Amino acid sequence: MDWLLNQGKTDSSNTGPHVDHTLGTDEGVYIYLESSYPASNGDKAILSSEYLDKTTSMGCFSLWYFMHGKDVGAMSVYLNDSLTAPRLLAGINGEQGANWQKLEMEIKHPSEFRLYIEGMVSSNASSYEL
Repeated sequence: MDWLLNQGKTDSSNTGPHVDHTLGTDEGVYIYLESSYPASNGDKAILSSEYLDKTTSMGCFSLWYFMHGKDVGAMSVYLNDSLTAPRLLAGINGEQGANWQKLEMEIKHPSEFRLYIEGMVSSNASSYEL
């Protein structure tokens, strides 16, 4: 399963947005997971950052997401370095409404790290976007 790049509305009805968050038009782009067939319950897709430099002061990470539809799955954000297991920073499950929502968090880490955004499919056809 892979994240897909899209403009305008998604092919699934009653799930995704009609426009992206930033431009607010169908010319703007966003990524999303299509969780209808052939995807199945528990399928995951991961979006990974490059390695980021250690932070000596608090940094900020934010993203806009749209999780709407019957039986929407889950989205998780992890921090991972080369020394420890991935650490969950945020987890969002299920229906979040038919509007773009903002996730924002402060990050401070003593060594270089990556951020992972993991999307997981629920049991029924639905989708969500970033």
